[in-house]
Amino acid sequence: MLKDNQKHNESVAPNSAFLSELQRALPEFFTADRYNEQGELIAKGGFDLAKFG
Repeated sequence: MLKDNQKHNESVAPNSAFLSELQRALPEFFTADRYNEQGELIAKGGFDLAKFG
């Protein structure tokens, strides 16, 4: 049962519509995507829980 829950948790995706709404309302709590000199994505931006807390 524990392994089933862990597998399920790994496959859960965020609600993108809700995240988009939050990002429009509270942009100061989100980080931007970061790219290297070649334009390749280094780190995906997202919600910054440390700033929120």
